[in-house]
Amino acid sequence: MEKELWDRLAVQTSRRYDLDVSTLTFLAEETNWLYTVSNQNGVRYLLKLYPEGWKTATTVDMETHVLHHIREDGHVEVPSIYEAKDGSRIQTFTIGKNRVIQAMVYTWLEGDVLDERETDERFRQLGEVTARLHEVTARHPVKAANTLPRWDTVFYFPDEVILYDKTELAMPDSFLGVMHTVVPCLNERLRSFYSGADAELRLLHGDLNPWNVLVDGEKMHVIDFEDCLYGLPVHDIAIALYYYRYDDRFDFNHVKQLFFEGYGRVRPLPSVTDDTLELFMIARRVNFMNYVLQTAEAYAYIETSLPYVEAFLDKQMT
Repeated sequence: MEKELWDRLAVQTSRRYDLDVSTLTFLAEETNWLYTVSNQNGVRYLLKLYPEGWKTATTVDMETHVLHHIREDGHVEVPSIYEAKDGSRIQTFTIGKNRVIQAMVYTWLEGDVLDERETDERFRQLGEVTARLHEVTARHPVKAANTLPRWDTVFYFPDEVILYDKTELAMPDSFLGVMHTVVPCLNERLRSFYSGADAELRLLHGDLNPWNVLVDGEKMHVIDFEDCLYGLPVHDIAIALYYYRYDDRFDFNHVKQLFFEGYGRVRPLPSVTDDTLELFMIARRVNFMNYVLQTAEAYAYIETSLPYVEAFLDKQMT
């Protein structure tokens, strides 16, 4: 029944755009529901449905701002937001009394996800692409930046739901105590790190994972800017490297060296120590430990994560 609802909303969304739709095909269910739209000429678009209605005018403006300037710069290919017939960039549906569903349409980018296609040169290229993004956002600051949410806390979205202290799911015995200890510890460290760093703040991609990076021949594209936030470049760098820190298939120090080499081809690497990377990576993991509580993988992910978080806390005590 839920799938039928999303399919119906996807059709309703497509009718609000001048797309001349030929086919509308379900693509994937991730955090959002994704559909491929093709017009009569075979041009494809990506249609996204947001189940929780969390996007605001500010977050859409931030995403639009960064996508526009990256496309204008021309070094990294990114999608653009496609406007509806009424000129708006986001569509809203209300289901029942108070369930808000939002929808957006993006231009399509060709390519395969970076995951399982990593090579030494791809890691250098990822560093270079990340630096290109940071160069663009440094040259094009946003208006009223001091009012924007910034990434100086574990739970950085204003309306993020804190689940860990309310969950009724069976969890490892140490879970709640660890979360009650590590969240304030991380928040204090993050705020201290950001204190006095306003000159270095800029819009970040916010989720440079290997499924948001596409490889297309020799090119590398970046998609999914919906998590873009105001923060320090090192935060983006830590997230890009996070996915290789705990993966036995990769020598993390080697990956890090290659990424840094690529980044340095474009702009000076910001001050990045192993302790700084660990701070941001553990913050990322703890954020996920809260998020997964609404998924079927919660216990397994938390059980795997707790030793890393406990090791981090032990280091803070010494």
